[in-house]
This record gives sequence, C-alpha cells and structure tokens, in this order.
Amino acid sequence: MDLSIFGFSIESLAYLTALAGIVGDHLSTRIGLLYPMIREMNPFTVFLRQNGLWLLFDVLMLGVSIGVPALLMRKWSFNGRWAVLAFPILLGLARFFAMVYNVFLIVLSF
Repeated sequence: MDLSIFGFSIESLAYLTALAGIVGDHLSTRIGLLYPMIREMNPFTVFLRQNGLWLLFDVLMLGVSIGVPALLMRKWSFNGRWAVLAFPILLGLARFFAMVYNVFLIVLSF
C-alpha cells in the first residue's frame, strides 16, 4: 500500500520536509548571524559553531533523518513501517519553524 498526498508519496514528502527544514534553518541562522543585533542563543549550536562542527552536524542530521527511515522502509514490509516517517517529518517541521523564527528576527532587525 503506497500512501500519497496530491500525487506525492508520504515518504518523499517526509524527506523533503526534513531537507527544507534543516537547510532552511541552517541558512537563515547563518544569514541572521551576519547582523550585529542577532545572537545565537542555543548553547549546543554555539558549541558546534565554535568548534567548526555546525555544518558537519547538520549534514549528518540530514543524512540520518533521510537514510535511516529509507533503510527501514525498504527492509521491512509490514504496514506499521510508515510510522518511521514521523522522525523526518517532526524534525523537518521543528527546524522549519526555527527558520521562520529566524526570518522574523532578520526582518525585525532592519
């Protein structure tokens, strides 16, 4: 059984959500930090940036959020395997909302 919305499979939408959220949050944070009035308040992100690991961490997070569910979806064929897609969807949405917040900060800093 292949689940789809508007002709797109749920699986591809989950991966696109993760991609858009992670890349969007990373880029909006990078752009926001160019403004002197905007500071990064997440201590984990500050630690990653200070040690030059921020981009690597986000690339690994993207790879895991797409690779692990894709592997599990292909390894097992029971109907409940679709629940694995909650991980990239929720992660992508959380990072997407962080991106929206960053864009608001950028706009308000003008």
